[in-house]
Amino acid sequence: MADGKVGWEEFEEPDGIKILERVGIGRRSQWFKALQVRLERTVALKVLRPFLSESEQFTEQFLEAGRQAAVIVHPAALPIINVYPNQSSLAVSWCQGAPLKDRPGTLSALAVSRVGEVVMDCLAVLHATGRAHGNLNPGNIFSDDAGGVWLDDFFQPPVMNDGARLYRSESKFIAPEYIASGTLDWRSDVFSLGTVLRGALAPAERTPELEALFARMKSPEPEARGEAPTDIFKQFQDMRRAIEAKTGAGVTMSRRRRMYRRVPAEFDVSMRRRSATPEETATILMKIRDIGESGVFVETDDDLIGIGSILELDFTLKGVDGNVHAFGVVRWRSTPPLPKGVGVQFMEVDQEGLARLRRFLENR
Repeated sequence: MADGKVGWEEFEEPDGIKILERVGIGRRSQWFKALQVRLERTVALKVLRPFLSESEQFTEQFLEAGRQAAVIVHPAALPIINVYPNQSSLAVSWCQGAPLKDRPGTLSALAVSRVGEVVMDCLAVLHATGRAHGNLNPGNIFSDDAGGVWLDDFFQPPVMNDGARLYRSESKFIAPEYIASGTLDWRSDVFSLGTVLRGALAPAERTPELEALFARMKSPEPEARGEAPTDIFKQFQDMRRAIEAKTGAGVTMSRRRRMYRRVPAEFDVSMRRRSATPEETATILMKIRDIGESGVFVETDDDLIGIGSILELDFTLKGVDGNVHAFGVVRWRSTPPLPKGVGVQFMEVDQEGLARLRRFLENR
């Protein structure tokens, strides 16, 4: 067992982890601030509650969720650092922001629009694969005063059994159709996010535009929440831009660079569209013009690569041995006078490839 007490219970620390203090406790898990000793960095350790860790099935679900969350690549997604099966725990990057549950009814309309925009952009990585988060609540959305936004607790099971449904049925953040049937899609996340952000907004900051958007997001009918998740993303983005233009406020450029950093880089990428016809699945070579940890810009005039296209990419990085294999989704297209091309957001990157990408970016 660990040398010292952590709160009211003893806990066996995973190898290489030194627990500093408990910072939160929920119905399913506890959160600890901890030190990853070898790298001397602060991490968050998420530990399954003892009465749940006794269930082998529940423990495996918890750990599998962490393994699958590890492939989510987005600047706002808190990365999974390691999984510790023997201690039913996950190590996650430490977040300097505060969860929205600690700031109820305090956010400005600008802050709410920023959070909504970034969270919907981050969720696009999941939604593009046909999956959903399923557990958005004020405890797993974080923000800070400089405009940073982070999201945690990815990849809930796609089907919720009767026991889990009863266990969570009183949560006002869970979409009614998820509670009723145990299944979900992106519209369930829209409901949850609308409920969370409505509660985070300061009463004096309520506007007709925001109230109308929240009413749409929280509709009991999933079909009324929008035709696509990009609808909600665009509304938050337009709202944020309008408020910034009116007030002169905005996230500092240094913060924008830190959250969505790209570096110029020109090299060939082998790219394949995931489509039904042999012609469209043929491998094509194109030029990457810039790259970041969350995606790339590919110069192309191929009109078949539309927004929403799922691409498989293989490329090597100058000065780094080995190749990077990734799946991505086209998030936007550019036209003249800008270079013609597409912005590809990474959905999944193999772990060795992600390490190579990070080494490449650290030297730029």
